[in-house]
Amino acid sequence: MNCFVFPLPNAVFFPNTTKPLNIFEPRYIQMVKDSLATKTPIALAFADSMIEDQIEPGQPLYFCKPVAGIGYPHVIEERPDGSMVILLDGQGKVILEDVQASEKPYIVCKARAVDEKSDIAEASEPALKNLTKILFQWIEKNVGNKEQRSKFTESIKKPEEIVGFFGSFLVADSDIQQLLLEIDDINEKLKVMNTLIQSGQVIH
Repeated sequence: MNCFVFPLPNAVFFPNTTKPLNIFEPRYIQMVKDSLATKTPIALAFADSMIEDQIEPGQPLYFCKPVAGIGYPHVIEERPDGSMVILLDGQGKVILEDVQASEKPYIVCKARAVDEKSDIAEASEPALKNLTKILFQWIEKNVGNKEQRSKFTESIKKPEEIVGFFGSFLVADSDIQQLLLEIDDINEKLKVMNTLIQSGQVIH
């Protein structure tokens, strides 16, 4: 499959989550419009730097982590100057491979979909319960609008959604977020997150 690549420094996008983005650069405005028109997913990739010249077709994205979350954009607001606010709706994760030849002003990349193990083992259920409690307490404290808070909590039902939003909101270190993204087994993610909780490395 091909995807459009939106590189952002220290940005991690978990599957089964949504991410608001302020799009103002003309090339990325076009990317969003092209994604909507062609139903091509956008990969939000953790960029180590923003040096994008000298990338030839067939080369890997040397300045981005190879594992990235992908999703489809929903335009929330489009301003008179063309800039927009979007929600990127997470659909999964991929391994970014070679850059593809393209006349577009943004990067088009070949990508390989990654299937994650999402069955919760019995031994992981206490950790999931604890994560859910902490996440919902964080939402209660930090989402001020009662209606928005209610809608948000009601929308988070699946274990993958709980784990994804926990990683997005309560794990502050982007390198640890990326590590969590790269783990393919939800039970292993829960184990790492539980260790982070115990060591005081999550936001409360």
